[in-house]
Amino acid sequence: MWSSLRVYLDVGRNDSLAPDVKAFASALEAHDLKPAFHLYPGEHNRTYWRAHTAEYLAFYAAGW
Repeated sequence: MWSSLRVYLDVGRNDSLAPDVKAFASALEAHDLKPAFHLYPGEHNRTYWRAHTAEYLAFYAAGW
């Protein structure tokens, strides 16, 4: 069941949460899960989220 889990993670390089998101991605990988992880320029703000919302939706809608 867990092997089919699809997880999309992304974070901006200047986001204060970047170290935590990277650590979470590593923890998932250590348990043989393969998250889609992306590190982009940017911060944790509206501009960043607006620029990437379509990617989130496309990832989670794939296969429907």
